[in-house]
Amino acid sequence: MERMLKPGDKLPKKLRSFFSDYDPEAIDAEEDKMLIIRRVLSRGSVEDLKWLRRTIGDEEIKGFLLKTKGRGIEKRCLRFYGVIFGLPDKKVREWLKDPSRRIWDELSRDYSRSPMLTCHCEMCYLSLTLDEGGSWPPRPPA
Repeated sequence: MERMLKPGDKLPKKLRSFFSDYDPEAIDAEEDKMLIIRRVLSRGSVEDLKWLRRTIGDEEIKGFLLKTKGRGIEKRCLRFYGVIFGLPDKKVREWLKDPSRRIWDELSRDYSRSPMLTCHCEMCYLSLTLDEGGSWPPRPPA
């Protein structure tokens, strides 16, 4: 499948809220690909992930996760992406045990109001549902 991403492409309007610390007009979808991948994986919805997969492609996203060792992505989300992108489970477990992750994990725990779920993105909700023996696709909370 041919990727829709081309040099000079701008960020879709639906993703701009993930980049409030940047000028959205200055973000180039091809040039800033790593930033876009990180933000969508850490803040996006299922629909945003579908867009990312269509536009950038699974191999590129998997390469990003392997290169960064999942840094900046909450534990539960990283496990979910490990399954989705076929990352070796042993590698993901090693990354999660890395002492340098503690800083990220503690920060995400500090910002959370729930001791059970540190990240509130849709991906974590999906993986939490699976962890609790839920069905796929999970039903939204009542």
